[in-house]
Amino acid sequence: MKKHTQKIFSIALIIFLSILIIIMPNCVDGSRVTAGKEPIYCAKIYSTNSNKVTYWGLSDKVIRYANESPNEPFEDNIGVKMGSWFMNYESPNDHHNNKSEIFR
Repeated sequence: MKKHTQKIFSIALIIFLSILIIIMPNCVDGSRVTAGKEPIYCAKIYSTNSNKVTYWGLSDKVIRYANESPNEPFEDNIGVKMGSWFMNYESPNDHHNNKSEIFR
């Protein structure tokens, strides 16, 4: 009976730590993006034909559209969206010509 209890405890601990490893970076990156800072626990991928920068995390994706260059500071962007890996997001400039219409 003692081995059975140890086995259940070990499995529960592994599951808990796995979930924690996936959730914690997502929480940290989410709070940084909300504060207007660049995410830490993500791979940064530049789009070749636009000013789009995509950050891929363990369980999330952040898409950022820069004004002039993808290399400009994170705070100087046109739009940022954070969501799951399957999220699609179009540039705010694709549908609006005036910046005041974007951020109503």
